[in-house]
Amino acid sequence: MSEQTLSRIAGMTILVAAVLAAAMTAVELITSPYNPHVSLYALNGPVHLAKYVAVLALLVALPAAYVAQRTTAGRLGFVGLVLILAGLGLAGAPYNVMEMSLAPSLSIAEANAAWEALWSEATLLGVMGGIGFLGVIIGVVSFAIASRRADGAFRHAANASLIGFGVGFASMFLGSLLPGLVPHGPTWILLGLAAYGVAVLRATPPIGDPVRRELASGRQPA
Repeated sequence: MSEQTLSRIAGMTILVAAVLAAAMTAVELITSPYNPHVSLYALNGPVHLAKYVAVLALLVALPAAYVAQRTTAGRLGFVGLVLILAGLGLAGAPYNVMEMSLAPSLSIAEANAAWEALWSEATLLGVMGGIGFLGVIIGVVSFAIASRRADGAFRHAANASLIGFGVGFASMFLGSLLPGLVPHGPTWILLGLAAYGVAVLRATPPIGDPVRRELASGRQPA
């Protein structure tokens, strides 16, 4: 499989996985038993399974967004990428597994009680989640700053990611004004990461185009 094909697959994976993870995070408003607006608890397991798969796919594909701009992103971009990946792994994956472990046959009250019991026992999970979320925050900002050094698609992706980051923080306040209508912060941060998938796709030369392939590698075409 050619490098161009792998790059296109990675770009599409970033785009689809980030949008899916964001969508499932938003849907948690009505599926998670501890949410006051829960109405579709029966879908909680499938929602978190889909989010778990999306996060894993994002962990695998997101490095392509650094590789495609490594000459301009530099060390800051690499550190940002590592923090995002570590943060998603610490904060996202274990939490989704716990959510999936709740039996769908439970009532909302029973599921909420079961979740509280799990959470009180898994103290390490709370610590991992806090560290992971902090890592994602620092990583997203660092990666966006590094990506703004590039021209074109990656600069636009960085701006979109920073907007998603800003909206994510604003949602903490909007959620109290419009309860049940505004998805919480991680939804917007994940959605912002989808822009890097678009950037990777736009930066990948079409298969069989030697001139654009040479330009993409930083060399002057013969």
